[in-house]
Amino acid sequence: MVMTLYLAHNFETRFGVRRWELKIEAAYKIKLFNPFYDTDRKDIIQLDEQGETRRESLQGLRSFTVNECKDLVERDLDAVQHADGLLTIIKSPSIGTAMEIIMCAYIYRKPVFIITSNKTMACHPWLRYMVAISNGKIFNGYLEFKNWLKHHDYMRKKKVVRE
Repeated sequence: MVMTLYLAHNFETRFGVRRWELKIEAAYKIKLFNPFYDTDRKDIIQLDEQGETRRESLQGLRSFTVNECKDLVERDLDAVQHADGLLTIIKSPSIGTAMEIIMCAYIYRKPVFIITSNKTMACHPWLRYMVAISNGKIFNGYLEFKNWLKHHDYMRKKKVVRE
């Protein structure tokens, strides 16, 4: 069985997270839905081509109409609701990621998995409680998450080619 998790992460880490996401999906029976790349986001394509950071793109965000904000939020919430749970990689605080965690854990009652080596984040009461009520887990880094996937039988079978 393939598990589908909504992949929540900061805008600034999108390139590295995307590379990691594709490797994980190739090695494990897991589908990670990345809201930056697995939706029709023309704004992200343009920002990636320009290499913009969040700070540089704030002007674009400020120009969003309320309807554009609604479309973005509703699209993300629909994806969270239809996933089996949420996986987030936290390096620094993010308002959008925090909202997605709360919706997934508290409202939809689906598991929240957090990867962070930031000790302050890992012990934050809000994160710990959201993980606890959702039956999720906090991982101290990528390796711990991979080991958890192996332990829970999410490894893809290696194809053996015989001559």
